[in-house]
Amino acid sequence: MFVTPKAVQRRQAIPALYRAFAGLMPTFNTHDEEDAMRSLYAQVPYTNFSEQVLVRYPEHLAVLPIQGVAWTNLGHSRRVFAALARRMGRN
Repeated sequence: MFVTPKAVQRRQAIPALYRAFAGLMPTFNTHDEEDAMRSLYAQVPYTNFSEQVLVRYPEHLAVLPIQGVAWTNLGHSRRVFAALARRMGRN
């Protein structure tokens, strides 16, 4: 297997989180996948992806034009509930 320098840097940004998710790969597309994901998400510590990955490795970011997709910053639970309410038509 050939590992590119970019792949190595992604692993170095948050190595424990990378290892935790990589460990789930054997469960992908199996009946165990959902339980494994729920278990992992219940255990992983808070991680600020923007600060710990995006800010540290801006040279590896790319921007692609897309249409028909909206962005919502869901960084706080009240934003999640507000987005759900908008989606359900309950402003």
